[in-house]
Amino acid sequence: MNKHSTNEFSWYMVSKLAKNAINYGNHYYQVDLYSHDYYKKCFPNEIIKANVKEASTPNEKSQIESKKQSAC
Repeated sequence: MNKHSTNEFSWYMVSKLAKNAINYGNHYYQVDLYSHDYYKKCFPNEIIKANVKEASTPNEKSQIESKKQSAC
């Protein structure tokens, strides 16, 4: 990751690993990163927004998850 800059990514999502996850203990969070091209491929009708806040309510989280599951 040291060879990449934050400007190379359009979207990210941070999720906490469940205690029964394979890497739990070594890692506690999973980070999904989408490059600009991959984001455009997965979400062709979406507008990229800067400074998007993390989902804070269960409803916001489920909306993000449903979009992600319907993508690529």
